[in-house]
Amino acid sequence: MVKLHTNHGIITLQLDAEKAPLTVKNFL
Repeated sequence: MVKLHTNHGIITLQLDAEKAPLTVKNFL
């Protein structure tokens, strides 16, 4: 789980490395 702190609040993202490993790798 990743928390992004923005000017509009905190956005919490749940990343699933099993379903989208490239997306998770690129995001982190």
